[in-house]
Amino acid sequence: MSKRKENKILHQLISTIGELNASFERKDISQVVVEGLCNIFSLEKSFFYSIDESRTYLTLEAQKNDEGEREKIPVGYGAIGWVAKNGEVLIFSEKSSKNKFVHFIASPVRGKKGILGVIGGKRSGKKDFDEIDKEYIKFFGSQVGAVMENYIYYHRLRRSKEFRDTILYNVPSGIIVLNPDWKIKTYNISAVSILGDEGLKNKEIYKVFKDEVFINSIKKAFSEGKPTHNLEIIWKERYLNISIVPMKNEENDNFDLLFVLDDITELKKAYEEKERSSRLSYLGQFVAGVAHELRNPLTGINIALEMVKDDPTTSEKNKKTLENVLKEIANLEEMLASLLEISKPMNIKPKKINIVKLVKEFLQTHKDIAERRNVSMKFNTKHAKLYVMADEKRLNQALINLFNNSIESMPKGGIFSVKINTKGSFVSIDIEDTGTGIQKHLIDKVFDPFFTTRETGTGLGLYITKSIIQHHKGKIFVNSDGESWTKFTIELPLLRE
Repeated sequence: MSKRKENKILHQLISTIGELNASFERKDISQVVVEGLCNIFSLEKSFFYSIDESRTYLTLEAQKNDEGEREKIPVGYGAIGWVAKNGEVLIFSEKSSKNKFVHFIASPVRGKKGILGVIGGKRSGKKDFDEIDKEYIKFFGSQVGAVMENYIYYHRLRRSKEFRDTILYNVPSGIIVLNPDWKIKTYNISAVSILGDEGLKNKEIYKVFKDEVFINSIKKAFSEGKPTHNLEIIWKERYLNISIVPMKNEENDNFDLLFVLDDITELKKAYEEKERSSRLSYLGQFVAGVAHELRNPLTGINIALEMVKDDPTTSEKNKKTLENVLKEIANLEEMLASLLEISKPMNIKPKKINIVKLVKEFLQTHKDIAERRNVSMKFNTKHAKLYVMADEKRLNQALINLFNNSIESMPKGGIFSVKINTKGSFVSIDIEDTGTGIQKHLIDKVFDPFFTTRETGTGLGLYITKSIIQHHKGKIFVNSDGESWTKFTIELPLLRE
């Protein structure tokens, strides 16, 4: 997927989620969903089905550009029914005519208590849907599910005197109601969780948010009585998406303002990580070209110096100097080899492997090295077999990089421990050492290329390790107290038997 296309998807996704969270009528929610699907995923036709209470049928809520969708579909029947029954995203393409294809995508709408419906649609052309489309529509489905549950709570309590307090405490988005005096009238537990402030009652809003654009938007909402959607502000290093909706005050003719707050920090981080990966890709191509050009002359220099060192007329003092130079050249050649390696597309050949067995064998193979460095090894798991789809050679390379990193951090010896467990649909591998730790201000840099705190080394080991894990659709995290321990956690998709 191109960077431009992904930027468009993220922008449309944030915009549509903001509109959804500000909608309180079912027809409005349904229309936002089908419009959003077309905008986000460039669909020509879209649909939104909800599931009935008996979980037997799907009923068409809304559709766009397709009058041919069935009003009711049995759960388990056809592609849409399959998604409702299995709870998984479905992508496929089929030939509509000569050299023309129609591409189909559908995702379950998930709530806290299970599947609430199915969203999706179709588009024609040569471009089929990819894994990124799959992840984004899955995320969108979860957001639609949360909004549908909000709707259910809303209409159950609509006629109740306790409507506002009850509804506010049941929605996952942060809700704040502001009176015309600019004081917070009421709020929900999600607002407290997002803002980390339990004393919001009667507090002036400008004491909570000091963003000038936000304050001006409040003035405009009070004066014009019009809503504002998708207002993005930075609050205490978090990114918030806010919608402001004027709401008729039941006690008088004035307006209160309803704020809907969503913490989109993780979504922004994902976007920034994609940007970072893109920049590193361009950097890698440039560095690979430089490394290739340096390799040949460096080899020539190395051969010439070897000849001078072996010359009988070379003094012992000069031979020692030449040996030191040759060592430095060897280090340069190692770095160039690493640079050329990371510049190539990573070729992963996955197969079903028992990750517990792989780690045990790795520890046994490196036991002697650890003992020579006065490092004891510990291994803990309650599982005999946990299977993943992985390239055994590449995973071993990642483990070696982490092992070497830990050994270097324990010059006087210590403990290298590995723990394997399951975490939802992932295998979790904790790799911990009792070394010198990583300073807090350096934690975010350890996976950057060429970053190292050691006098020797290329600074590419952890960068390569992260790349290997990501190519296996996994994640890697690091934590440390900066003094006496460091823990790397690898999460790989678990293969269910």
